[in-house]
Amino acid sequence: MRHLKMDVLRELQERGEVQKVHTKRQISHAETSKPGKPKKPESSQTQGSSLTDAWVWRFTQTARSNPLPTEPTDAEPPAVVLEKSEPKTHLMMYPVPENNHLNTRRRNARPAKEKRDRAWATEIRKVMSEGAKEARASSNVA
Repeated sequence: MRHLKMDVLRELQERGEVQKVHTKRQISHAETSKPGKPKKPESSQTQGSSLTDAWVWRFTQTARSNPLPTEPTDAEPPAVVLEKSEPKTHLMMYPVPENNHLNTRRRNARPAKEKRDRAWATEIRKVMSEGAKEARASSNVA
């Protein structure tokens, strides 16, 4: 919420797209009490609703008359077209991080864990490919 109030709305105000407007708003007694702590009814409090100050943001007329562009302009850079590349391996997608931050015991145990994880990933890939072959075979039969 802070980013919206402090950065976004201030930027829009500097551009002249929004402005802060002071109004009086009616609020009910339920809105004034804190959630979780019911207030005791006092004779001095007025029943019903009361007026309070409210600062609200409103769009200016210039912002309404200048809608966002629907078509790309020449000033915008062209979309980047990604070339198809070879499928990445698990190790390429998730490289092994450096283990300098580990203590000696964990650093020495890390290679065994990495070997176990690679074996698990290989087994998962093999099972998935077998499942895909079975699914294709069963869909061809039916």
